Amino acid sequence: MTATVSLAIAVPLGIGAAIFLAELAPARLSDALEFFIDLVGRGRSRALIYGLLGVFIVVPLMRDYAQPALKNTLGFLAAVFRAHVWNRVSDRPASFLAIMVIPYIISVSREVLMSVPRDQREAALGLGSTRWESTWKVVVPFARTGIMGSIFLALARALGENDGSNDGDREYADD
Repeated sequence: MTATVSLAIAVPLGIGAAIFLAELAPARLSDALEFFIDLVGRGRSRALIYGLLGVFIVVPLMRDYAQPALKNTLGFLAAVFRAHVWNRVSDRPASFLAIMVIPYIISVSREVLMSVPRDQREAALGLGSTRWESTWKVVVPFARTGIMGSIFLALARALGENDGSNDGDREYADD
């Protein structure tokens, strides 16, 4: 469950960021951001860093700012979910797991999008497409299988990093 929720958060953000970095951002900005994304995604002690970042920064920010904003704009959904967003035990690991797998989705999807032949883009632009139309209707479908590969890589990472966070409040007895 935690991995599914984390992918529901991470996939749109990661693919959107990859499309921005590969197609819309200036080359210098794209390369600089990609360096930092790779640095964050491949660090040795990333679980410890993300955990500390989450406990001391993300949870208070989400509790104090994001939750009231979501409650004000999407308050009508409270009857559907019957719980506050940041008060459920399973939401915190899912959000941290999403933050941990976003760099993998961005890195792989960006490389796949950058590998689409320039002729494909130029042909779409030559036929009168806007830059966004050529990206959305030509480049993304051409790179669909690679993007799916980045999602499955992120799923594998999410399941690998999931260390029992699905267990909820179950206690373990040492035998």
